[in-house]
Amino acid sequence: MTDLPLQHLSIRVPWHDACWNGKVCNDPTNNASCLRLRNIHERRDDTVEVQLRGRRLDELLPEQQPACISERATFMADFPIKRRIRHPYSEFSDAHKHYLPTPVELPPFSAQALPYRWTLRENAESIADEFDIVFHNDDEEKARQAMGFRSNWIQDIGNQARMLDTFFSAVEPEQSLAFFYAKAVPHTERRGRVLIGVGWITNCGPGIEYDYEPNSQHLGRSMIWERAISHSIRPSNPQGGFLLPYHRAMARAVDDPSVDLEDVVVFAPDEAFDQFSYASEHVSHDQAIASLLAMIKGLERAERSLDTSYTSEIAWAQERLGELWKQRGTYPGLGAALTAFDIRHGHLLAYRITQGLTEAEDPWPAVQAALDDPSSLGPEWTGRVGEPTAKKLARLKDERRELLHLLARFDLTNEQAKRPRK
Repeated sequence: MTDLPLQHLSIRVPWHDACWNGKVCNDPTNNASCLRLRNIHERRDDTVEVQLRGRRLDELLPEQQPACISERATFMADFPIKRRIRHPYSEFSDAHKHYLPTPVELPPFSAQALPYRWTLRENAESIADEFDIVFHNDDEEKARQAMGFRSNWIQDIGNQARMLDTFFSAVEPEQSLAFFYAKAVPHTERRGRVLIGVGWITNCGPGIEYDYEPNSQHLGRSMIWERAISHSIRPSNPQGGFLLPYHRAMARAVDDPSVDLEDVVVFAPDEAFDQFSYASEHVSHDQAIASLLAMIKGLERAERSLDTSYTSEIAWAQERLGELWKQRGTYPGLGAALTAFDIRHGHLLAYRITQGLTEAEDPWPAVQAALDDPSSLGPEWTGRVGEPTAKKLARLKDERRELLHLLARFDLTNEQAKRPRK
């Protein structure tokens, strides 16, 4: 498994009219926002939810649990939530008949993060190549042959485990932030990713394999893709993060029509759209900074609209900004710049090099030294980069070198760092 540098997580949640507190919505049929998520749209049973409205989920039978539980609607529950996770193919695929509903317990104040982009078959090979993850295409083909049908998702348990382990290796408890967001809230008709709250990640749970019928492990096997992410947000203590005051605004607007609900809504930065997609995704330091700045502005607007002080929440966010600037460093785009220079595993090379440098040091002499002697980084780097690349960088014209150095100063994707060839 490749260990990735520290990043933050976005975690998608559905709208919930009782602050995601581990209970069935108070007024389920009037929650249209959560229906933007297909899983809820297809599975929500309004008749059952109305009968159970306001009930704690730990008081319900498994078959009574609302569809939103699988979409992380309980991330603010102050008690553990028990789920039984079924493999999505087990009800119709002969190759998955031996999979059993697998019990999983979510700790209080946690959500199951699921990185869909990393488990999509069309993305997996390129992601594996970028981060030097062992990925066996032949095992994927064997799994598909055994299934008898095609799938958009990776199927081999070894590939699944390595991809998921690598994704979650970027999470550092008490250093990584969890940004919760929704596709839709009742406050606005505008499209975008609506920020819900932010806090520390306090723990990242282990990978879990499905349970199977006895003596059937020689058949297909799979990992459960979700992992429990515990966080520090607490309703009455802003020292660990906060939720944006959407529910307070809705309650105030009932008595005061002058309250502009849309004014309190905070959107994730447009340029971070991909980082707030696919249910869970990495959020870079720069986009974490931009998101916190947007949340601070939203809280300042809420202070004026709701006549309520959010001084503690704003102070917490500002403290995180200072830390994020240090984590970001002065060359956040070094990996993208190296990748644009046609260096394979450019992000891993950047991470390895900058680990041994101070924040003020120029990394480019270390880059040249590493290309001249890859073994100085460790035996695994021999063969990844070599003499032709080292000579190419050393002979680079001044104008191109300046551009490369400039790119490394910005937080860019690989695609943004590459210039079209004429």
